[in-house]
Amino acid sequence: MTMKRIFKPNFKKAENAAIELHSIAKTKELPVKVRKMDKFFDDLTIKKYSWYAKEWEMTLEEVIEYLGSDEGCCFYLKQFDSYLILYNENIDTNERIRWTIAHELGHYMLKHNTKSKRAILGRGGLSDEEYDMYEKEANCFARNLLAPPVAVTNLNVFSTDSLIHICKISLEAANNTYNFYDNGFRMGKTYNTTSKIGRQFSGFLNKVNNNKRCDNCEMNFSIKNSNYCVVCGSGNISHNYLIKGEDADMIYPGYATNGNHKPITCPRCENEEININGNYCSTCGFYLLNTCTNNLHDQSCTDDPMPTNIRFCPYCGAQSTYYYNGLLVNWEQIKFPERNKEDPFASNNTPIYISEDELPF
Repeated sequence: MTMKRIFKPNFKKAENAAIELHSIAKTKELPVKVRKMDKFFDDLTIKKYSWYAKEWEMTLEEVIEYLGSDEGCCFYLKQFDSYLILYNENIDTNERIRWTIAHELGHYMLKHNTKSKRAILGRGGLSDEEYDMYEKEANCFARNLLAPPVAVTNLNVFSTDSLIHICKISLEAANNTYNFYDNGFRMGKTYNTTSKIGRQFSGFLNKVNNNKRCDNCEMNFSIKNSNYCVVCGSGNISHNYLIKGEDADMIYPGYATNGNHKPITCPRCENEEININGNYCSTCGFYLLNTCTNNLHDQSCTDDPMPTNIRFCPYCGAQSTYYYNGLLVNWEQIKFPERNKEDPFASNNTPIYISEDELPF
């Protein structure tokens, strides 16, 4: 008597495969750049359906019929021992395309093609149980790749909405992912940020969890326990989990640094011979670090160096030393450049602003 083979998804293996890919790709931020994952492997290529159609002189409809999917597939080329992931770029949304590529990467990482001895995974030639097992594992992989639990569950704002915006996944995928992780919480499941994969996302979590947006000057910055805008000094700031680039954020430039908030050249005299171990300019004696001016008087605030574009202390709202010494222009000159009109009759060419309401004609 022949025993019937039981096909049971190995979700733990799928989760570990996603962690392995994050480790290989050194993923540090979300959203994950799934389209570029093939650059980490010599035996993998990711291409569009349109590329395949042109390569083999086929129509898109013929490609879909041949591959057996209108979304994507993982093609194993046995003669070359290599894999080709194809995706239909004409799918409704980018979120769906991202999930499709992540799903096919799951088939690749879990070697479903070689296990099933199929060039293309499909229901043809496979039992429903075996096919469903591979699909469930690939979906589990996709979830953990696009929305790694150690990253998304440690967000200050963990919700369906945050998953949609931060992970760039569809509403359906976000709902399913949120419910799955939330059920895990209820059963005592936690994801430690001190783990290897957790440390990879530590900088991202710090940036997103402490991200603030100023309603006054539209500056977006990430400083823990901040109370004031670092550019205009306004206390009208709010938490914003949308990372830089999601909104039309203003950019207020500072001075180029060597990585520890110390400028490469002196911002006052432009001396380029800066002692990396010293805090003062050897030419003009200027204190090179941008700090809170409140600390100069009564040491009631931090003396930690701040980024060179900061005009106001994020903790107490006092001016920074760079702004106090005139090394940074007022934020309005950057946000409203049209106001910086020159008076043609002024000998010093000082920029002035005259509103239309004030014109005498």
